[in-house]
Amino acid sequence: MNQLKTLNFENNDDLETYLEESYFDLQLTTYPNLFEAFVGVIEGKGLEPKVCYDYNKSITLLAEQMADQGELNDKNMEAAIEHFEFNTLGAYYGEHTPVFLYRNLEEL
Repeated sequence: MNQLKTLNFENNDDLETYLEESYFDLQLTTYPNLFEAFVGVIEGKGLEPKVCYDYNKSITLLAEQMADQGELNDKNMEAAIEHFEFNTLGAYYGEHTPVFLYRNLEEL
């Protein structure tokens, strides 16, 4: 049985290069500040391919960015969740708008 390869990118340019090489016929949308939360690309019948990010990792990354090298605390997390849900989950960039994977349903 083949092992799944973990993809780690140094920056969003590396992620975009990977997507261009792997999905050369599509123009997939990414969120530049969330490249570390990249999970993969989803595809399905009647569904355009979309970049998929880890929901929890995305929130953590945003909170860290909002803390701006300060201490990560509950206030940062609350602000990150509010910002994320309105500005990221609530955004639509066309049929290739990225999606988010909830790995732990108990946290919803």
